[in-house]
Amino acid sequence: MLSILTHIAALTIVLGLFIALIKTDRRSLMFAALLLAFLVSLLFYLSIVFDITALSSHAGSIGLPVVLFISLVALIALGPLLLIAVLIIEGILLIRRHGIRPKNLLSLFLGIYLIISNIFFVHIITQTAPPTTGQYIHLFLTICADYLLLLSSIYVVASCVNFVNLVHEDLKYIIVLGAGLINGRVSPILAGRIDRAMTIYRRNPDSQLIMSGGRGPDEPHPEAHAMKQYAIQQGIPAEDIILEEHSSNTFENLKFSADLMTETNEIAIVTNYYHLLRALIIAKELGISCIGYGAHTKFYFSVNAFVREFIGYIVLRKKLYLSVLGGLILLFGAFVAYQQLWL
Repeated sequence: MLSILTHIAALTIVLGLFIALIKTDRRSLMFAALLLAFLVSLLFYLSIVFDITALSSHAGSIGLPVVLFISLVALIALGPLLLIAVLIIEGILLIRRHGIRPKNLLSLFLGIYLIISNIFFVHIITQTAPPTTGQYIHLFLTICADYLLLLSSIYVVASCVNFVNLVHEDLKYIIVLGAGLINGRVSPILAGRIDRAMTIYRRNPDSQLIMSGGRGPDEPHPEAHAMKQYAIQQGIPAEDIILEEHSSNTFENLKFSADLMTETNEIAIVTNYYHLLRALIIAKELGISCIGYGAHTKFYFSVNAFVREFIGYIVLRKKLYLSVLGGLILLFGAFVAYQQLWL
């Protein structure tokens, strides 16, 4: 009887998470969190069905669900540690290739800080003497940093989910987000975005390209003009290119581009992989129903850029995460008060 109830409870959780998953817009961190929870619960349910004791008493496929369940849980648990390793290794590669500049130090310094802070964290919680005020402050900052590390891991999963479009829609508009000019010409990063957009355009012959980018303070003309010229040189008809030449950031890229469209669906956004999720989240806030495509970028450069994009996401959701910070302060304050009064 207990076994049947366990099966029913586990299956209910799996189905509940699956229903929540398909009803959640994938352009969010919630989708990624639900996806991870669904995969863990599904493999846990399969391990119950096949009986976890089969792992030691049978060979072959009987123990496979159990092995997969344990592997997935271990991978999720080790995800933040892997992220720290990637931050440090790719940060070093970025500096070796592009030199020591403030913007190139972000991922390396972040990885080093996370290691050092967690070493101190372990030292504080294992010492026998009561923590000092300074140690309490460090403990709180480490908890906040580890929370952001976990959140950034989910952000990476959410980004990867949005890289893949299993169903190719008949697109009407392909929005190419600007990325700056060099001496009035498209930069290599921007050229990569346009190349990716042209590939998608050729698969959708009835679509139009929207080149979105205004004029920067040191640029002779709007980015959109240079983007159009680049696309025409690659064989794209001028009549299939729409210019949005007034934007100065991603929000304006999408808002002003939406004003130029006669339809609000069958839309794709093209930018670099590291920038894609935040662009899709902004599009969601603007009520733009769309999918996204990422242009390839060198991995060591993408890691540093991902860190900047994650910070941009936190700023975008600052009200939510300020509320979370307030909750952490209250909980930690209660913990410190308990330590001081009762222990």
